[in-house]
Amino acid sequence: MLAVTALLALTACGGNDDESAPSLTVADTQEASGTSESPSTAGESSPPTTEAPTSTASPPTTEAPTTTAPTTTAAPTTTTLPPEPEFDARGFLAEMFDDNVSDNQLVQDNVAPGSPAAVYAAFQQHLQEALLGSGAPNPGQSVRKLNHGVGVGDSTFSHFRIKDGKLANFKIDGNPIRNRLAAPTPPVAVGPVEVTLLAAYRTVSDEQLTVVFEVAASEPVTVADYEATYVDFTGRQVSAVTVGGSTNVRAGARLATVVTFPQADVGGSVEFPVYSEDFASTWDVTLQITPLS
Repeated sequence: MLAVTALLALTACGGNDDESAPSLTVADTQEASGTSESPSTAGESSPPTTEAPTSTASPPTTEAPTTTAPTTTAAPTTTTLPPEPEFDARGFLAEMFDDNVSDNQLVQDNVAPGSPAAVYAAFQQHLQEALLGSGAPNPGQSVRKLNHGVGVGDSTFSHFRIKDGKLANFKIDGNPIRNRLAAPTPPVAVGPVEVTLLAAYRTVSDEQLTVVFEVAASEPVTVADYEATYVDFTGRQVSAVTVGGSTNVRAGARLATVVTFPQADVGGSVEFPVYSEDFASTWDVTLQITPLS
């Protein structure tokens, strides 16, 4: 705010001296006019003329005082942001475990990219698609709201962490999911096949490592996933106990399959053979199961 200053100066000056003109006597006046007037009283004289004193001094000038307006400080502006909408965990999980596998876009749109929640959602989708491709039924899971989380089947999902409005992490039966998930890996090419790890997760309910992978073949082959073994980071070998998906892959086709290993931790490798159509040739495949960082 600008301070406004008013300054006013007043100056006054004036007055001058007058000179006295010569005076004429009564006699001179009579002589000059040629007229006779009654003589004046003897000894009478004109009273003296008093000249008024002339004042030349100017009145003192008084300077108006300078006034500065007080500076005011504007009050800080406070911006109130609207609260973020609450994440609908029940609705999210109901979509994830729905029996309609193809309609999973809502799940993908509501997970933070690269987060444990995104990897877990991808695992569930790949698992259901692989089982569906093998002809296994997909009845879906019952989802219900609980006081301390969301119930899915016999498990409880809780401790939902939201990042920028999207689900980033959660727990299942009190267990964090990050250290139970495997990171996706690049495809592995062996002979006429290319094998891609789609997802891997160690379940909480039965502590089984479930691995979903896809096989693409340039010629007809048989994927012997029923012979698969898992070697963990200690060197311990675990044989596959259940298998899902077809084992025969036509030339130019892609096929997803599922293998599970009991009491196996993430951080090892899956090994299985692939046979030619006539079983004359064999190619050994190794997939690394790397923990999610």
